[in-house]
Amino acid sequence: MLQHVCIALAILAVSAPILAFARGEGDARAIAGASNAFGCRLYAQLDQQPGNLLISPHSIHAALSMTLLGARGQTADQMAATLDLFHHVLSGAVDHLESADPGMALDYKILLSGTPTMPGLSPPAAKEKKAPYDLISVNALWGQKGYAFLPTYLADAKDTFGGSLHEVDFADAPVACKTINTWVEDQTHDKIKELVTPQAVGRDTRLVLTNAVYFKSAWANPFSKAATRDDPFTLASGQKVQVPTMHQTNYFAYTQGGDCSAIGLPYERGDLSLWILLPASGKDLAELEKTLTPGRLDSLIKEARSRRINLAMPRFKFTAQYDLVPPLKALGMTDAFNAERADFSGIDGAKDLVISAVIHKTFIDVDEAGTEAAAATAVGMSRMSMMPQPPLEVKIDRPFGFLIRHRATGTILFLGRVTDPR
Repeated sequence: MLQHVCIALAILAVSAPILAFARGEGDARAIAGASNAFGCRLYAQLDQQPGNLLISPHSIHAALSMTLLGARGQTADQMAATLDLFHHVLSGAVDHLESADPGMALDYKILLSGTPTMPGLSPPAAKEKKAPYDLISVNALWGQKGYAFLPTYLADAKDTFGGSLHEVDFADAPVACKTINTWVEDQTHDKIKELVTPQAVGRDTRLVLTNAVYFKSAWANPFSKAATRDDPFTLASGQKVQVPTMHQTNYFAYTQGGDCSAIGLPYERGDLSLWILLPASGKDLAELEKTLTPGRLDSLIKEARSRRINLAMPRFKFTAQYDLVPPLKALGMTDAFNAERADFSGIDGAKDLVISAVIHKTFIDVDEAGTEAAAATAVGMSRMSMMPQPPLEVKIDRPFGFLIRHRATGTILFLGRVTDPR
């Protein structure tokens, strides 16, 4: 009988800086490069959908890499290529990612440990010290009770990704789904609900892999609620609507290119920033999205310089959910979903597992205090030695793209767009 694997990812976006890397930053950058390249290609598969959009490239990459641990043969080749891991993992010889690339284990252990790692502090000390942000980022495996998973796979998943096995009975799908969803709700402070359903998880399911992220932090420079007022926002259709718009004058990293401008808003402590990508006047966001590559994003951010800016930016808050099977197939990951060709023998020692669903759900809330989604970037905001200049007027008053990026490694944690702040 066909056995199913479901991959479910729950992401919560929040304004906050993510973990600092205590060591192995070079390895982490290599993994970040693979994750970012994958994320941009996946985004391009989804950007034809109307409306607001939000994915977490890092989280999807982590969960699929945890699945790749058990892939073999051409299934592994296709997954590695889709995840841009061919330069990390030898095709057809994926014994486990930790031995193939120690940076993989380091990156996910630190970023997805759920324990903020601060410079100069060991994890125990970090637990005792109050972090300037909230971060919960965890993986879990939900396996059919009594099913014979390979001990080596379970050990590798736990050692490399921190994913422990929880036994459930998928014969009673509603109860199994409730158990998984309750765990996701607890991890995300009730922001992500009903992640998996009996339609996606049923009697033939043998394994569900989940990733849940909750992250919250304040801006380095909060907006004053008293300055928020309704301002016009022009939708892609040309219709003007009134939306609550935040205002502040401060120093921000800023650059302006031919087709867009980019502005970086740092989160508290400066580890991460929210970067807004605003198409030039008369340009369409869809045209800008076609040019988004890791190289283009890195160039924009490197070109940014501190400028005194009168910033007007709408508040926005939305939830999104995606079935990632079609876009992953379009990126070349086909055998993993094919019952006759899938090879996940590294999970159970047999070729009878196939991925039946990849579910991704996200939530983001950007307001005067901060954001639900990422961390902060440290940019010199006060250049007291510079001659005063008139502040630059920047109005985020039309559809825009955004990303939340970890400064030290370049990891894109969240990537999305806002077409309607309402």
